[in-house]
Amino acid sequence: MAAIRNPKLTFPPYVEKPLQGLIKGALTVDLRSRFRSAGEFAGPLFGYLLDSGQALTSAQVKEQLEGVLGIIA
Repeated sequence: MAAIRNPKLTFPPYVEKPLQGLIKGALTVDLRSRFRSAGEFAGPLFGYLLDSGQALTSAQVKEQLEGVLGIIA
């Protein structure tokens, strides 16, 4: 039960520290520290993507969703 209540997150070496912090914030056990909504998480995540030069255009997002999930016709 202790592992469930206090999980340890490990990341592959290619996941940058700022992104690790965002993921930890989204998955933290402490509800007061966690992002309260997807919208609240989206802002810092979008900022990280812009700062790291990884932001996608809407056409690129659509292409990714079509290829990976097949959900857009």
